[in-house]
Amino acid sequence: MSKAILKFHGLTPAQKLARAREIVAKMTGNTNFTNPTPSLASISAAIDDAEKALEAAGGGGPISKKDRNNKVALVVLLMTQLTSYINAVTDDPVKLLTTGLTLKTEKKRGKRVFRATPGKKAGTVAIEAPPNKARAHKWQYGYDPDTQSNVVPANIVWLDLPITSASHTAIENLTTGHKVWIRHGYVYSGPKGGDYPYGDPVSVIVP
Repeated sequence: MSKAILKFHGLTPAQKLARAREIVAKMTGNTNFTNPTPSLASISAAIDDAEKALEAAGGGGPISKKDRNNKVALVVLLMTQLTSYINAVTDDPVKLLTTGLTLKTEKKRGKRVFRATPGKKAGTVAIEAPPNKARAHKWQYGYDPDTQSNVVPANIVWLDLPITSASHTAIENLTTGHKVWIRHGYVYSGPKGGDYPYGDPVSVIVP
């Protein structure tokens, strides 16, 4: 998912106004955004006023500087509203780039699931369960001689691993090239305490 951002932070008042004019120019006649809100005319008028105030503030004086700051702030507000309109219209990065705004791509975070992955060392497998309010986590694993099967053998021998307080652990000293099935269960405390059933197992080839 992509979105446009204004990115005015760190710019001087003059740079903000120049950047705003650049964006208004790219939005003028842009067929991807046919009804800009606020209107480009109102933003251009605000930029004109701010530029005049900026020039007047060059001579010094607290009143002229305050006027400059207020009018530049209005331009920033209008540009922020325009950016919100643009993002409401589309998240297509190609169309967003036509506005002159900076593009930011957001990665969607996938749902955490129980998983087992080959470890960095031979004979090691890393396992991780989704975070939970459980007091502890229990783990079991078992070897499967059929590396091609996607079904847990009916006669698999489950071996216990140490219970952990963390939602991740590792199995070491496994036989390289063999497949193991691993399963996980939560251990709760309090009124609902006790061992909960193991979840569906996952398999991995030992590195």
